[in-house]
Amino acid sequence: MRKLDLKSETEVEIRCMGEPVIPTLQLRSLVELWLQTTTSKNERVTASIGSSAKEFVMVLVYARKLPECNNN
Repeated sequence: MRKLDLKSETEVEIRCMGEPVIPTLQLRSLVELWLQTTTSKNERVTASIGSSAKEFVMVLVYARKLPECNNN
């Protein structure tokens, strides 16, 4: 809100993997959803020292929420 110079948190939209994040969603639930979409249930992800951590980073994007259009 401050970085975008907005007056209210309701003017900010947060997205994860291109999808809007529900404002009341707990971080734990968001991480679980992200893990479900990035790995299969029985797949174990391994990493070695010095390798890229790109696969292990959940990217959240924030921007000014666009006004909803009502087609009346």
